[in-house]
Amino acid sequence: MMHTESKNKNLAIFLIILLLMALLYYWGYKPLAAQKEALETEVETLEIRHSELLTKQINRETLLEEINLYHESIAYIENKVPSVINQERIITLLNDMEEATNIQFNTIQFSEKEELLTQEIIVKDEEGHERTQEEQVSLIEVNLNYQSSYLAFKDFLMYLEDLEQRVIISGFNLSMANEQLVGSMNLKFYSLYYEGRAIQESYVPDGFLSDMPQGKTINHTSQNIIN
Repeated sequence: MMHTESKNKNLAIFLIILLLMALLYYWGYKPLAAQKEALETEVETLEIRHSELLTKQINRETLLEEINLYHESIAYIENKVPSVINQERIITLLNDMEEATNIQFNTIQFSEKEELLTQEIIVKDEEGHERTQEEQVSLIEVNLNYQSSYLAFKDFLMYLEDLEQRVIISGFNLSMANEQLVGSMNLKFYSLYYEGRAIQESYVPDGFLSDMPQGKTINHTSQNIIN
């Protein structure tokens, strides 16, 4: 009888332990495991999001660098191409070429101003608002005869190379006569204008005309340039 009671008691204790383990599993471990799994999933999601944002940041920085390079390219082109071109500006520049290089221009022929391109583009202002902007590209060609020494002609080519505003030689020929280089050349002068772009005062560097007397004959101005 005592043996049976002891056996029943041990069985009851065993069942109570199983019950406590079951309660601990369902009320303790299982919720914690579910929370752990949820946290692991959230961490994984955050890691993926972080990776995506990091990639976007890298792409954004690359894009900004490309935009800056694009703006620098535009600025370089604009600096090389003036906003306005006309015969008066070209004559002033040719006069400066003669003074700076000792080349002599004998005859000059101007073409009519040609509008090469007129187009409308969409631009954004500083506030991000879009507007339509018209751009105009113009050209004046100059055919001229010249004579110079070899060194003067070399200085002339260097002058064009160093000139802030781009002037293009589209063709020239030369020969020797009385120990001088003589020939003809074609120069192309372009302009790029759009609303809001500053209009340059002149091709010529600042100060070139500042010492010229007003209302008097300018002795050092070449007469060949207007023949």
